[in-house]
Amino acid sequence: MKKFNKILILLFSLGIILYVIFNYQNLTLGQVIQALLSIVIFLVPYILKRLFKFELSDVSIFIYLLFTFQGYVLGNIASLYKKTTFFDTYMHFITGIVGALIALVVLIKLKKYNKKDIVFNVIFIITMVLAISAFWEMIEFTMDNLFSMNTQRVETGVNDTMKDIIAAFLGSILFNMWYIYEVVSNNELLISKYILKEQSVFEKI
Repeated sequence: MKKFNKILILLFSLGIILYVIFNYQNLTLGQVIQALLSIVIFLVPYILKRLFKFELSDVSIFIYLLFTFQGYVLGNIASLYKKTTFFDTYMHFITGIVGALIALVVLIKLKKYNKKDIVFNVIFIITMVLAISAFWEMIEFTMDNLFSMNTQRVETGVNDTMKDIIAAFLGSILFNMWYIYEVVSNNELLISKYILKEQSVFEKI
């Protein structure tokens, strides 16, 4: 999967460059910079590894690339956030699932993950997801005020913000339901295998 991730980055980057070339006259300077910046964003896991020796499994990097491509490239550059409200809700729901995976990585990294401590793990996952959601809403609020954007849809007021947080919360609930099922039934399926992958990576460091 390591080679596949690099091929994916190459394809994503090539697609973005071609998009900028063929749509240059219709794009603002800000949109061009945003598009090219996405290439750097794709490389974040590798930058973290090089600078801080922080390594993620190939599965985590793959999930990161797909999530970033959907949220940043399709959402911002291809303007799906503006073209449809469904995409925004979908991405926040996915954020709840990805945030849950991040929570597990944090627990593993801090050597605090205990398979038997289900209640603590579930509470930690939900708390982490809500913290990420709140932090993201703060970022959107800041961007709206500094760059006259409308990521929080001012016309809908606090409703949009709450809808985003609830969507992420529901994503974490779905994740936790599956996580609890795997632990209680002792079935090593998707989440359990993911945890094992991350543990094996951090044990090597």
